[in-house]
Amino acid sequence: MRAATMEAHLSIERALALPDSIQTSGDYRDWLGRFFGIYLPLEEVLRGFHEWPSWKIDLDVLGQARALRQDLIALGCDLRTIELAVGDALPRLTRFAEALGALYVLEGSKLGGRMILRELLPRMSSEISGAWMFFEGHGAETGARWADFRGSLDAYCAAEPAELGGVIEGANATFQALHRWMLPLVVEEVA
Repeated sequence: MRAATMEAHLSIERALALPDSIQTSGDYRDWLGRFFGIYLPLEEVLRGFHEWPSWKIDLDVLGQARALRQDLIALGCDLRTIELAVGDALPRLTRFAEALGALYVLEGSKLGGRMILRELLPRMSSEISGAWMFFEGHGAETGARWADFRGSLDAYCAAEPAELGGVIEGANATFQALHRWMLPLVVEEVA
């Protein structure tokens, strides 16, 4: 899975250049708002698939839109002003395997989020105090929750080997959608 999605993963990592792209509390707020704009509708799409409990996956525990909402409110943001991704801005997920691939990307990002937070806190902790739930992931449990998710993913792929391609397609489509969605923020900062 990792090898099959590595190119898309590295492409978005290089383009976003996090945490270096976050220099001020305003930058931080803008980034969280942009993440919220795609995570909220993407998580709604994922909830449309009913197979999650069969693979011991609880979307209520794993979802990040709630953490983003709380962080943005703590920063004084009006959530009604945040643009939400619709239509082609979201990855096209037509079957459960693709949705599982999308969740692989979202869950894996929590590992990177913790690394980003470790670099941001020494220079911005007072400015973003109480507003780092998104980057904190599952806190100290992030690694264990990732291992649990990977166990469910591995069990699915073992039981449904013909669906591995769909999982990879969903993951790559999600990386690409995230990349496209976040890129305008990067371009604005560079300009």
